[in-house]
Amino acid sequence: MLRVLLLPLLLPVAYAHCPVCTAAVGAGTAAARLFGVDDVIVGLWFGALIVAAASMAVRGKKYSPVIPLLTLVLTVYSLYLAGLLGDPGNTIFGVDRLTVGMFVGGLLTAFTPYLSLTLTKLTGRYLVPHQTTALTVILLVLLTLLCYLLP
Repeated sequence: MLRVLLLPLLLPVAYAHCPVCTAAVGAGTAAARLFGVDDVIVGLWFGALIVAAASMAVRGKKYSPVIPLLTLVLTVYSLYLAGLLGDPGNTIFGVDRLTVGMFVGGLLTAFTPYLSLTLTKLTGRYLVPHQTTALTVILLVLLTLLCYLLP
């Protein structure tokens, strides 16, 4: 039991970002709601931000979407505890609109590196500089437009 309690003291430096992301997402959500931006669209970009920040925190290791997606889940849970999620009148099929957007944006961002790698293998080269980033932004913009045009 003593080892478990002392474990945090023995770990190397952590690159924690979850509280910062949660605060940024919370403030951004409030601002976007003031301007009337739909929660699904806000969620798309916030989910992408959280997963991208978590991916940078684990850089240098072989890429895996597990840590970024776990960070997304923990951020959504933190927003729920803060009272920013859970309005019964703001849902899609019973799930909060912001949460839906965050998971769609997060999943898109987490799996775009695999799509980029597939394109590179098929063509034998990168199609554009910073292909993964460009692909992520293009897909997010297309999803944003789709969510804007659909009621």
